[in-house]
Amino acid sequence: NEGKYLGFKDNETAIFINKNNYEEKFNEYLNDLDNPKWERIANEGRKYVLENLSNDNAVNILVDLMEEIIKK
Repeated sequence: NEGKYLGFKDNETAIFINKNNYEEKFNEYLNDLDNPKWERIANEGRKYVLENLSNDNAVNILVDLMEEIIKK
């Protein structure tokens, strides 16, 4: 599903795999297991989730929306 709608970026915070590229992506990983980019992408994805998709963040967004509605 590529995760774009959640703000993930391919090869930065996630690896987008779909029915058209799964074989290529899998082989890329298997042929280069020690590449530090895999760990970097995983760490950036984790960081992105913790900063943007946590329950605390969702509650803050909901509060902001409610405040905006009340002000109208």
